[in-house]
Amino acid sequence: MAPCRKQSQVEAVTWLLLSMPAAVNAVRERRLLPARGSAGGELKGGYGLVMDEDLSAELARMAGEDQRIRRPPKGSARTMVRRLDPKTAMDYRRIDAENAGRLGQILSDHGWPGKSLVGEQGAYDAWLIAQHADHEPAVQRQALELLTEAVARGEATPREFAYLTDRVRLNEGREQVFGTQMRPDENGLPVPAPVEDRERVDERRAEVGLEAFDQYVAGFVRHFEEVQE
Repeated sequence: MAPCRKQSQVEAVTWLLLSMPAAVNAVRERRLLPARGSAGGELKGGYGLVMDEDLSAELARMAGEDQRIRRPPKGSARTMVRRLDPKTAMDYRRIDAENAGRLGQILSDHGWPGKSLVGEQGAYDAWLIAQHADHEPAVQRQALELLTEAVARGEATPREFAYLTDRVRLNEGREQVFGTQMRPDENGLPVPAPVEDRERVDERRAEVGLEAFDQYVAGFVRHFEEVQE
């Protein structure tokens, strides 16, 4: 999805484009991870060991805050654009900025925090934070470069690579290549952001373990409608 535009803190009403949980769930389901807070959700890295429990816990907290601010209220209008009061909008921007800044430090200290360092859940949480670091393009680009190397080592998934690649490309003003990112139409409803070489997108998606493009879009829209109820 497209990044939020930067806005003045003195605006009485703020409009922010929200990142819907549907894309996040798509990555989670293929990793076969437990829902956050569910039983059996221990953080385990390589050989079933947690290499850095403190860092895993920190990433979990950061990801939890990321999702809290993006969760639409029950019964809210079925639109990808939500009207926020100034205080909530400032909280939204503050959390994203803090998460992106801390992720940049983690990348500098550890490289990509893969599953051997922080467990599968921790690696997923790191991806989620990078995915939403839209206002820190240097951090997001560094995350993509390190994630690409981590995929080659088996420390991250090709699906995470696909989602972050599309996110970075859109934020750089280019078309996405895997068709993972959605944008609101004139009515605030989700539609795919422009896709490069649309005719071959299903080939590229298959290479990283993603379902067919049309199936994904239909599922995204269906999930979007469900979470608004």
